[in-house]
Amino acid sequence: MSDWTALTTLLDQAPGRYSVCVGTATGVPIYDYAGKVVRSAASLIKVPLALAIYDTLPHRLDEPVTLREGDRVAGEGSFDGAPPGTVRTVRELIGHALRESDNTAANLLIERIGFEAVNHWLVARRLQTRLQRKFMDFDALHAGRDNLTTAADMCVLLLALLQPRYADLLAMLRQAVGTGKLEAGLPPGTFIAHKVGDLPGVEHDAGIIFAANGPYLVAVLAVELQDAAAGRHTIAEVSRLVWERMTGVH
Repeated sequence: MSDWTALTTLLDQAPGRYSVCVGTATGVPIYDYAGKVVRSAASLIKVPLALAIYDTLPHRLDEPVTLREGDRVAGEGSFDGAPPGTVRTVRELIGHALRESDNTAANLLIERIGFEAVNHWLVARRLQTRLQRKFMDFDALHAGRDNLTTAADMCVLLLALLQPRYADLLAMLRQAVGTGKLEAGLPPGTFIAHKVGDLPGVEHDAGIIFAANGPYLVAVLAVELQDAAAGRHTIAEVSRLVWERMTGVH
């Protein structure tokens, strides 16, 4: 029996549908469970959005952006509730989007780079991930346009974040919100750089875990959930089992 049997059994039996990717910090795939199945991305799409901006618009990172009256959308980030006239640089907007999962900041970033440029960046890397709507655009969602990704793609994107040129983005993700999923399955004090995502019936978390014997990558995507709390608990259990397998520490 595989060393990963306990994890596969958990995923087979958990309510909902799951995709999982585990890899090393050198890009070696370790475990795959429906890793190439395309899922709704939720806020995970903010990771490739940030990477694409860093690669294609490096000269605009310090450009100021002024929040307009009609820009604000619902969300829990600090910029989501900022008054019109508030100014942030593109780099600061990326910080809001990654650290706080701020939807208003992410939408302003999409306006700066455009859907086509982000998707061109993704296609060039042979990824299935696609940016097809702004955040909180439920008309687009109901029309069948959603942001999409896979667990395998998220591992590729996480691996990219370990490159020195993305050190700023990695630092932002080490400060990111979302403690009830991957982080909940790790020993207290374990460093993690990650991005969570959620929608009705959707719970995701993808991150780099900094273990004593070296970092590793894990992405867990859960869809078709009837109970969000149960989905978060399963993601935490996945994280715990992966930690034990990757570190040998129980």
